[in-house]
Amino acid sequence: MNLSDYQMFVTIAECRNLTLAASQLHLTKSAVSHALAKLEKQLQFPLFYRNQKNMLLTDIGAQLLPYAHAVLRENDNFKEQIYKLQGLDTGVVRIGTWTSTGIHWIPDIVNAFRAQYPQIEIQVRSGANNVQILRWLANHEIDIGIGDAEPSPDLKVEELCKDEMLCVTSRSFRPANPAYVTPEDIQDLPLILQDGDYSQEAIETLEKINLNSFSSFTAYDDFCLVAMAESGLGYCVEGKLALKKLHMNVSAYPFHPPIYRRISLIQNSRVPPSPAIREMCRFIREYAAAYPEYELNL
Repeated sequence: MNLSDYQMFVTIAECRNLTLAASQLHLTKSAVSHALAKLEKQLQFPLFYRNQKNMLLTDIGAQLLPYAHAVLRENDNFKEQIYKLQGLDTGVVRIGTWTSTGIHWIPDIVNAFRAQYPQIEIQVRSGANNVQILRWLANHEIDIGIGDAEPSPDLKVEELCKDEMLCVTSRSFRPANPAYVTPEDIQDLPLILQDGDYSQEAIETLEKINLNSFSSFTAYDDFCLVAMAESGLGYCVEGKLALKKLHMNVSAYPFHPPIYRRISLIQNSRVPPSPAIREMCRFIREYAAAYPEYELNL
């Protein structure tokens, strides 16, 4: 038996339901059922009685369960000693990030990290723009930035993924080609910008298609931007990730040619990262690499 077998056995025993156990193990029900059947074949006796709803321990399964718990506990103790030797038993990790990654990435990353390193304090500043993130890094107010920047002697920048920039309009707007917008489609439509430095990303996007838009309206945050576009006041430019959970009655068109913003891991290159910061960077990299493709629900 390997550790995953022990974890599966304990999880099924605790949930008493194959579907719930599969959910906790982040596996499909068929994968868990197949793995359990393989384990029971290896042991040459059943661990559970099965019916339509429940999984109940056999007498042998009940006798083995405390030993399975002991194996997992000793593994946790072993990892805890490794973490202490690596300097991962205590510390603070400070993260600054955009609203979009703050909403869609950070909760999962922080919860997974805390589950593994409960003694490490995590602080998050969400809702920042690139200017704020870079200033915080320069002032040593954060350890890790998630945003976009150019590498420099002061900055270590590692691209995680690309996020497509979209033109958000009211449902009544119709571009010449229903699959995308061109500068000609929106040149007479007012641009809605976010206040302050938050507008820079939209302006840079439009500069890439050689469009000098005029702006009559400004908004405080992403929700206000999209709400104003929904009402027909003009259009706004948003990253696709920012729109993922905004269930509003708008249209979102890619530009032609497509334009992307980079989502990058940014650190102050003049400050050596602690073991906890290095480990958090690893969590962020793995999360970004595994982040699934998705469609907008607008």
